[in-house]
Amino acid sequence: MATPTYDLLDSVTLASSASSVTFSSLDTIAAGYRDIILVTDVVAATGSGTISPSVRFNSDSGANYAYVFMRSNVSSAGAPDTNQMFLASGAQADETNRGLYTLEVFDFNKTDKHKSAFAKGLVPADEFYYFAHRWANTSAITSMEIFARVTDPTDQFAATSTFYLYGIAG
Repeated sequence: MATPTYDLLDSVTLASSASSVTFSSLDTIAAGYRDIILVTDVVAATGSGTISPSVRFNSDSGANYAYVFMRSNVSSAGAPDTNQMFLASGAQADETNRGLYTLEVFDFNKTDKHKSAFAKGLVPADEFYYFAHRWANTSAITSMEIFARVTDPTDQFAATSTFYLYGIAG
């Protein structure tokens, strides 16, 4: 059996702050791959306070995202939100503490099933989150937009924040 490999498909390093980053044409740049993985290392822009990165596929802002999660810190409760795919919810990066987040999307280009994904978020000074997601849509994922905070477009990722998109071959 072949050993799966991660191939870098695209990357973005912000030169200035931005409220979101989009990977487009996934059907083209990730053709031939079954799964894709997003890896981020982000910090909040000055004045943004904390950021809570999340993702939407194909510009879908409908109530089509479901999840369950576990976290390392139980000092606060969260309410479900079904219009985005969280990378971290409570593990929020700020202006001095970077956030490390990954999103593994399985069968992203299949059109006969809903999409499943795992997300992990860690802010070393804060807490750890692990999500199991479902996007209730059978469309192939052609774009992925990563938001600093989907509910507040004034929140931004700072310059030097990085976003890597990998395809899994094998």
